[in-house]
Amino acid sequence: MASEIQEITLSPNQILFTKGDRGESAYIVKSGAIAVYVEINGDKKLLGKINAGGIIGEMALIDQGRRMASAMAIKDSVVMVVTEEVFQEKLRGTDPFIRALLKIMTEQIRSQNA
Repeated sequence: MASEIQEITLSPNQILFTKGDRGESAYIVKSGAIAVYVEINGDKKLLGKINAGGIIGEMALIDQGRRMASAMAIKDSVVMVVTEEVFQEKLRGTDPFIRALLKIMTEQIRSQNA
């Protein structure tokens, strides 16, 4: 049986993860908002904002890759941590076609952002 899903509370400007980190968890934003960004010449370039109900960091769980961007709380936020163990348990229960499709889509996104 998979471990329970934990919650993390973040303060504004607190880093959730950094580009290049190994992706061991995905995060569901329960409240607040998370900025997704990359640093270019010391400046943060905003790629997107994940609000309550959104998920972030899922690609690294699908393909065991590294983080393609960094993530930071924009305001007080709470995220639910979906560990690799929980994700794999859920994935085992899906159709093999869906698992393959997720892998292919992730590879395509990574190749476009390489």
